Amino acid sequence: KPVSECYLQSCGNRLSKTVGEMFPKSEHYDKSVPSRQDLSKFVKAVQNELSYVGEENGGHFALVPIVMKVVVCAVKNFCSEMQSMVQSSPQAFVFKTRDLLDFNKSDSY
Repeated sequence: KPVSECYLQSCGNRLSKTVGEMFPKSEHYDKSVPSRQDLSKFVKAVQNELSYVGEENGGHFALVPIVMKVVVCAVKNFCSEMQSMVQSSPQAFVFKTRDLLDFNKSDSY
């Protein structure tokens, strides 16, 4: 396999793993909306992948559009997991008072 193909497969695996950690496939997992920390981890993973092919690392510019497609697939995967959660577990969206207080304290939204 070409190096670029191996990298893109690894990129997809890393982003899929990050999404998978937010939505474990386990009977014992109590479904809940991903936390701010979960979302930050996902955004950081996306930033890492883009910065690797961007200017900061010598600019592998031919890979940028392809990596963006991998990122889009990961975002679609996240959205699909959220949609599945809504359809199978509406109680996942019941906020606790503490969650609302934490949200209100945040100035990053």
